Amino acid sequence: QVIDKYSYIDENGHYIVSWDNAKYINHSCDPNTISTGYGFEIAIKDIYPGDEITDDYGIFNLEQGFTCE
Repeated sequence: QVIDKYSYIDENGHYIVSWDNAKYINHSCDPNTISTGYGFEIAIKDIYPGDEITDDYGIFNLEQGFTCE
């Protein structure tokens, strides 16, 4: 259950558990970064000191989708 909750599936079908600074990126339906698919994110909005870094987890290979509210 822990792996399912804290990992994502990469393009090779491997479960990836974030161990680096990616573990501090939170989900948002209006993110300020976007995943490149190459192991790093690109800022798509200005991010200021104190801002939360966010990404849209919906782009990952989720077995169960979710709706942004």
